[in-house]
Amino acid sequence: MGVYYEHKLSVLGASSTIREFIDRCIDIGNDDIPIGFAFERIAPTPTDLPDGSAIGRLGQDVNVGVEALTCRPRSSPQTLALGLAPISVLETEGAQDLGLMDHDSLTTWLRENDPAVLEVGRAALSAYERTGEWSRQEWQTANWGGSYEEMDSLVLSFNLWHDSTTELTIRLSTKSVTIHPLIGHVSRIFPSLNLRLVLADDGYNVALIATATNGKILDEYVEITDEFIAEINGEPLEVSNFYVGPSAAKPEPMTHVRFWRSKRRLRSSVIDYPVYSPRFAGYPPALTDEQAEANVRHFLATKDERIGNLKTFLHSFQAAIDNSDQGIKNLDQWIWQYGAFLKVSETGAAYLTHDPIWDGHWRTENVIFDLATFLGQAIVDRYDGYQWEHYTDVPPCLREFDDHYRSMTVWNGEIPSRVWIFDEVRSFCDCLYENSFMWMQPRVVTSPDQQLKSVATNILAKPAARCV
Repeated sequence: MGVYYEHKLSVLGASSTIREFIDRCIDIGNDDIPIGFAFERIAPTPTDLPDGSAIGRLGQDVNVGVEALTCRPRSSPQTLALGLAPISVLETEGAQDLGLMDHDSLTTWLRENDPAVLEVGRAALSAYERTGEWSRQEWQTANWGGSYEEMDSLVLSFNLWHDSTTELTIRLSTKSVTIHPLIGHVSRIFPSLNLRLVLADDGYNVALIATATNGKILDEYVEITDEFIAEINGEPLEVSNFYVGPSAAKPEPMTHVRFWRSKRRLRSSVIDYPVYSPRFAGYPPALTDEQAEANVRHFLATKDERIGNLKTFLHSFQAAIDNSDQGIKNLDQWIWQYGAFLKVSETGAAYLTHDPIWDGHWRTENVIFDLATFLGQAIVDRYDGYQWEHYTDVPPCLREFDDHYRSMTVWNGEIPSRVWIFDEVRSFCDCLYENSFMWMQPRVVTSPDQQLKSVATNILAKPAARCV
């Protein structure tokens, strides 16, 4: 998926230097429109760097060649950044299949079967001595923020405008890469310019202001404030109309004929399903603390009753569910057959706001809610340390705009363990729904059939997978 970044670069200086900056650092497209940074003109890639993307039978050629020549595995920037020990080529499946047990046998095999890899290794060692980087891609990442290929495809938008003859602003959006390393090169080329880069990721886990003058960069990680958000976005955030006001029913695409019987049975059976109503309806981030806490207490007090409602309802389909392996398998089969028709087609977010209440057109929301409650409680019962959590770990200035704020999750106190159980169930139902249409192509990229056939099993396996 990747992380998305927003950048705002302010450049201040004499008008003549600003013009020189544009000539040197900015690529101009048709109609004299700026289209991006001229990376090679700002920081030219040294010659004779090996291609780090080449992969052979034993893995990445740079890694294999360097290890064969030095008799030790190479530490890549990724392993160093994560504090991980490098993995030896000899530990890979390819080397073990060939019976390569030591570095002498590895070198001999390469010399006889793939001598070009040894040449790549020599070029990488030479590159590291000259530049401190092992390959073209790693040098470009260290100096530009990403490789040429990444910068060509992962810079999603670029806009430049003049605030005055002595000041310009550049805004760009990227995926997985940032231009932060480039600022030092620009400052060294134009030491009289004052550069200020404001950078944030899409979850505001990174909030950085970098300033550069005379080739010196000062990085400051800052607190998320309303002012910071307005600066990085160009305007204050606003709550989407999607969450404001009552939702309305929306016509559904035609269901494929092979699903008609299942849809008709589900929709006719759910008419009398008990409605879940929180103590206070509305967009959760907009509730008062007292209202939100009352909703949590109500959820915890009624969850066993809601699970009982679900079991009774599924019993009418001859689906007996509990926390046993067979009970979960029965639930898998039921969701595979009927989960698509739990999805509510609507214009807003009644699934979150309860506006309108979950009656009539929205009645199936109660089943989705109870499915998630059942599976969340199953995780709590199956895994030591897991408990229900009222999620509030959001910076104050972002709470109003984060629809996860005040969600119920299950976790064991560690961030990687958190399971967004209501989102998980809803997303699987959405996938099944999208695949039930007669004519329309699925809008949601679906999981493999095996995953959709084992929704409950896969959700319950998440905590174990995250502990590996």
